Amino acid sequence: MKPAAAHCYQITDSGGPRHSDSQLVCKLKEFAWVPQTDGSFVKPNAALTNRLPEGFAVDAGYKWLEALAFGTDEKKRVSETAARAAKREELGFQSEEELERARAFLRLPEVEQRRVLEAGERQGESVELPERPVRNSEIRLKRVGDEAKSTPVKQAEVRERSVQLGVAEAKAAAKAYLSDQYTNSQGKMVCQVCKDELPFKLPTGAYYFEAVEVLADSPKRFREAYLALCPNHAAAFQYANAQRNQMLELVATALGNEIEVALGGAVMTVYFTQMHLADAKACLLSSEDEA
Repeated sequence: MKPAAAHCYQITDSGGPRHSDSQLVCKLKEFAWVPQTDGSFVKPNAALTNRLPEGFAVDAGYKWLEALAFGTDEKKRVSETAARAAKREELGFQSEEELERARAFLRLPEVEQRRVLEAGERQGESVELPERPVRNSEIRLKRVGDEAKSTPVKQAEVRERSVQLGVAEAKAAAKAYLSDQYTNSQGKMVCQVCKDELPFKLPTGAYYFEAVEVLADSPKRFREAYLALCPNHAAAFQYANAQRNQMLELVATALGNEIEVALGGAVMTVYFTQMHLADAKACLLSSEDEA
């Protein structure tokens, strides 16, 4: 005969009978004595039926299992997982990985979120490829060939021109400085506008990037007053920068690590390391003091 899993008691005549776990059940629930296939022993509530050693039969209808809260931790986890999955699907996510990516996205600064969304929109757009059909390829071949024969031969002549001195040396010093400033702990160099790894490397193994002066009309070439930009943003900064004439003020008054500019009609930010921004401010303001 099995010992009782619970005992019945009555405190007063009018209170009616009450039930509580027996002392044996309380002890069995307290200690880790249920064996598992990995050789460990766990408390009944933490036990897993599919990890019981061979020969340990379990029937869900056993009252003793209910009294010992056998496997309740796993049942709770399954219930919570199901509830979480239902809530996740309600929000439109198909997996925990998708939900975690969404949470990680929300933790990004708002400026970075906008940049990611704009990049995604650009990638999703299908750009139409131009088509220029040729009606008669033989006639066109002859006509263009005749025009090519009459094209003048390349010629060259020596002409005097003014050349700015020290440009190559200044850019070399700036590139060495910028390479150190914008190479991260993983050895990847980033563009200050993209804030992403530069697109390609040279045969030497060094990243290719453009060293562009913050102020095009600066009286001096400070190595600290250059930007490390990918080819695309280097061209946009030099030829399609709405703030080209306000860069001194933007750098001098910058409080955080970024300044906002409009490149090619799109509002973007230029990222600075704390050291680079401090160095650039010092150099550019020194020129103002000398003026």
